[in-house]
Amino acid sequence: MGTRDRAMEAAVELVGSHGLRALTHRRIDAAAGLPQGSTSNHFRTRAQLLQGVVEHLAAMEQKAFDAKERPQSIDGLVDALCAFIDLATGAQRTLTAARLALFVEAIHDHQVREVLARGREHMEEWAAETVQSVGLPEPVITARRVMGQVEGIILHRLALGGERLSAETEASLRACLGSEG
Repeated sequence: MGTRDRAMEAAVELVGSHGLRALTHRRIDAAAGLPQGSTSNHFRTRAQLLQGVVEHLAAMEQKAFDAKERPQSIDGLVDALCAFIDLATGAQRTLTAARLALFVEAIHDHQVREVLARGREHMEEWAAETVQSVGLPEPVITARRVMGQVEGIILHRLALGGERLSAETEASLRACLGSEG
């Protein structure tokens, strides 16, 4: 892995563990085990550094979604959504926290918002194609509804804690899909 990628991996970890205030060239160099000044060779300003982190995270997520096998049924889709929620709030909690910190930053930073919006479009397309492939109507509307529900569940689990997914969570996902059974 090259210096730039090592710096970006460390930056995502820092943002996810300590928030955006931890995003400094010096802290990234230290966390990545790089010589001092390495990160600033790639990202001269904090704005460039922030942009680099957002682009890196979006590329990571796009690669992960592209690699996923599409569920073949509504039950498979519900199972995949539950597994994603568990992953995002468990093993990938730090990555998810970094994503959420960047979402908050996007409120005030149009460049961050633009990169996140492009990533969101890709995820919505994937989700709509998946919803359509399992035979549900209105795939774009249904995908957006389900994505909003999943994001809300993730946010609550990260911020407020919580146990593994409950029957009520699965029922709410099924309701979003229009499949109460």
